[in-house]
Amino acid sequence: MPPIPTPGSTDETEPAGVVAQQPGLAGSSELQARVVAAARASGRPLLDAGRGQPNWTATLPRAGFFRLGAFAVEESGRLSSHDRWGELPPPEGLHGRLVQTLIADGSEGAAFLADALAYAVSELGFEADAFVHELVRAVLGAGYPADPDADPSRAGARALPRAGNRGA
Repeated sequence: MPPIPTPGSTDETEPAGVVAQQPGLAGSSELQARVVAAARASGRPLLDAGRGQPNWTATLPRAGFFRLGAFAVEESGRLSSHDRWGELPPPEGLHGRLVQTLIADGSEGAAFLADALAYAVSELGFEADAFVHELVRAVLGAGYPADPDADPSRAGARALPRAGNRGA
């Protein structure tokens, strides 16, 4: 396969990365520093995602996520026989209870989560209670992923073969 030309290169056959080696052109770290400095000097807000350490957060989805977490904890304790720990609630009726909770809440995060649920059910065709149950299970950190071959309820689901486990 021929090399991919790097923006700024004059010869389409130059290998990728040649720009950083040409005199007068900055390497990626120096170039990034210059871009960030210019953005900061502009006086406009700067969203810097960095390398996994952003200086910002998407507040509306985050508020919806935390509202989901609060609901999951409430549901976990609802059927528990102990006041300091809960259990994974059964799926029956979860969607309806979550929707009622979100309507009563009235916050923007609750509205965002309600819209996301409606989309998942109406547009993507997810079964409402099963979907909310999976969200609650996930946000509570309840359980570990299972190998589909070991779970009879997932008959027909196949995992990708692992190296060294090609089967017969």
